[in-house]
Parts: sequence; C-alpha cells; structure tokens
Amino acid sequence: MLKIAKPSHSLLALILLAIATGSAESVVAPPAADSAAAAGMADPLLPAILSPGEKLMWGEHGFMRAIGAYPLNEESREKELQLRRTMLTLHQLGGFITLASMVATAFAGQMIINGNESYERYKGPLAWSTVGLYFTTASLSLFSPPPVIRRPGWSSIQLHKTLAWVHFSGMIITPLLGTLIEDKHELRVFHQTTGYVTTAAFAGAMIAVTF
Repeated sequence: MLKIAKPSHSLLALILLAIATGSAESVVAPPAADSAAAAGMADPLLPAILSPGEKLMWGEHGFMRAIGAYPLNEESREKELQLRRTMLTLHQLGGFITLASMVATAFAGQMIINGNESYERYKGPLAWSTVGLYFTTASLSLFSPPPVIRRPGWSSIQLHKTLAWVHFSGMIITPLLGTLIEDKHELRVFHQTTGYVTTAAFAGAMIAVTF
C-alpha cells in the first residue's frame, strides 16, 4: 500500500540489481578440499555458481579481491564467512523491521481508502521508511560473501528466494502505481492489491527462514 513520490534512477538501478542477484541463503560450513572438489567446485574456496552480485564483489577477480581487502585464500574465506553470518543476521533482523513498516503502511493506506483522510500525513513517511528499510535490508543479503558450497534441492531457503521474486516485483509496481493514483483514483484498487500481495509475500519469505 505504498504511495510515494516517483522513484529516482538510482533506486530503480538498485531494484534491477536486486532482482538480478536474488536473495538470502543459509551459511554453509566449509567442507574439506577433496569433498569440495568432488562436489564439482571450480575452486575449493568458492561455490561453483556465483550470483551476479557475488561475482562482482567476491568472485575470483571481484572488487574485494582487486582492492586487496579479502585475498582469495583459506584464512580470508574464514573471515568472509564470519562477515556473511553477521550480514545475514542483520538481514533477518532488518526483515522483521521492514515487515512492521510494510504492515503499518498498508494499514494507513486502508484507513485512507475507508475515508479517514487524517492518515494521509502518516502514509508518505511510512512509505518512504518502508522503501529505505527494504533495500537496505536487501543489500545486506545481495552483497554478502558467498557460502563455500550450495546444496541442490528444495529447502526453506529456496522458498524464501522464490517469494523474493514476488515481493521484489511488488516493490517496483506498488510505488509506481502510488505515483499515478493521485491523478487516476480508479487505480487505487490496483495499488491496494499489489500492496497487500507484496506484504503477504514478504511475510511468507520471513516465515520461511524463521520457522
């Protein structure tokens, strides 16, 4: 139920990067080198497949390697995994805060639709807070170091990532609709629907990695 000003080019760029990159997954402890090789890994220190964001930041020739902050060796990878755990813990905490902001925004929007115009003063600040929290939280996952391996098969993490496609899309569509309903009030029902779907998908993604 977000109703915000037209997103900036930088925000849209972050959204597109977020969609291309994917979402959070669990931290996997490093296996032995021979086990890693048997699993088909190109390098025992990195998973065989990296997301675009991981490759950009943490790949063999990624930004963090180029500047020398995290050379690709066993000691550095251990530090990366500690950093990954911290970032994903903050990602999960930020997710709950973002969800609370989403629900508050949806509530304010529903009250406005119900005729209580006094909630207009809350809707804008809540919407902007939700957008800021959402992409800050997403960045903690998108730019975290990769795990050592990725296990195949369906899991709660895969469900989390699948639902991420829904709420990422919703976070594009809902704000854009919010910029249109000021002039075309007949779009309000579509804005309301996408807001609720986005909130429900985000809540489902949080539940998937919490319980």
